[in-house]
Amino acid sequence: HGNLKCSHIVVAKDGTPKICHFELSKGSDVGALDRWKGPEYNLGIGIDPSTAGDVYALGLCIIEARTGDIPYGLDCDETVKQQLEECGCYPRPKGLRDDEWNVVERFVVHNPGNRPTMDQAIEMVEELAWNEALEEEKTGFDRVNTA
Repeated sequence: HGNLKCSHIVVAKDGTPKICHFELSKGSDVGALDRWKGPEYNLGIGIDPSTAGDVYALGLCIIEARTGDIPYGLDCDETVKQQLEECGCYPRPKGLRDDEWNVVERFVVHNPGNRPTMDQAIEMVEELAWNEALEEEKTGFDRVNTA
């Protein structure tokens, strides 16, 4: 896809998530910072689009969905780029449980070769969703739909 972000995910009437905006994934501005893309793109050292880049973006979508904040919040582009150059790691945001961060952290590692495949990523997200559903059933607390 190459352009995955929360604003490009819609949910069908049956609850199935759908990815849209495929036409935007072509011809992106090389060198322009995109907060949902991996360091390899933003530092100009990798290919785009790539499956590894989509896994990275999926991790950031999970963060955005859980926290309500866009990746890197209000940091200016130069600050984000400097952070990517210096450590390459995405800082753990507040609001993620340990099990969620353990998964997301694997999606947003600096080296795209160290990220899970998309099939593995989907399995990991499904397991998180299953565990959360079990927790909600056990406690009666729905943290997604609770304001």
